[in-house]
Amino acid sequence: MGNKAFIWTSDYSNNSGEGILSRIFIKQLLKHNLKFSKSKRELTIIKGSKKKNTLFHKYLNPFYGVYHLLLNRNKHIAYVNYLPLWNFLIFILLPRKTILGPITGGIYSGKVTNLNFFIRKYVFPLFYKFSLFIIYLKFNRVIFSTDILKVYIKKKYLNNTLFNFILLNISQKKKIKKRKITYDLIVYNRDHETKKDSSFSKLLMELNFKKKICVVGDKPSVVNNNFDFKGYVSRKKLFTLLKKSKFALNNIENYYSLFATDALNNQCVVICDKNNLQKKMINNSKNFLDINIKKITNNYYNKYIKNIIFSNNDYFFLNKVATNNKKIVKFISKY
Repeated sequence: MGNKAFIWTSDYSNNSGEGILSRIFIKQLLKHNLKFSKSKRELTIIKGSKKKNTLFHKYLNPFYGVYHLLLNRNKHIAYVNYLPLWNFLIFILLPRKTILGPITGGIYSGKVTNLNFFIRKYVFPLFYKFSLFIIYLKFNRVIFSTDILKVYIKKKYLNNTLFNFILLNISQKKKIKKRKITYDLIVYNRDHETKKDSSFSKLLMELNFKKKICVVGDKPSVVNNNFDFKGYVSRKKLFTLLKKSKFALNNIENYYSLFATDALNNQCVVICDKNNLQKKMINNSKNFLDINIKKITNNYYNKYIKNIIFSNNDYFFLNKVATNNKKIVKFISKY
């Protein structure tokens, strides 16, 4: 096997969630895992298709990665993404010694109004359980991007499982810098069935900010003169917009979203839905507001939210993040 190593990543973009997660994981792997850090001179990283909106990229590209790893199974190998827990075929086909990147997945708890929601609510949990059976049968250690799927992990496997890899995206340096606030609120809008909620639209229509609401991502279905729609932007541009925003509205699906952690890093106070499933660690941050967004009105905003400012005294939370990140580094070093 020697010092030769091979890494597959379907998405290595610096602007997509999967790509950013991939970059963070590969950086940690090369820095802390001896199998790969010693192999830098003989390291091959294969990046998948760049055409993200094609059927090949979404459904066939991962198996092209599996094919590459099978060809290179005599080396140290890692499959970084895509790794949705529902796709049990990937876990079946990957070589046993493969180092797995962060596994992703969500829990749909809404109403079933179409076949897609039926599959997500009733079929995916079955796929999750089957994938986990294969994973713990074949692989020694497993990393999840968040702890959303922790409810599916049996207690006997928890010592070989690490959660909340996404928290590596949180910067430990929180120095308050003077900045000109252009937007009261910034929103990352996703026009995706499982990532949108009517309560978000109602909230955006309800609030009448003195400054505009910056909207990135998909164009919102509601119209408001206060909107400054930017569309999909580069991560560098997103950071610039976040620095100009006072508050950021987190999405309903993932409490530990990349958007939320990027917003935190750029000194936004993050507004989160109180009904979100994941609250444990982030709830200890002074810069995350846990609010039932359905109850937010102009009066509520002016009375309870408006005067909240970003806190530089968030040491308890940052210490918890640092402790979590040390566990991640140790876990990866022993992968």
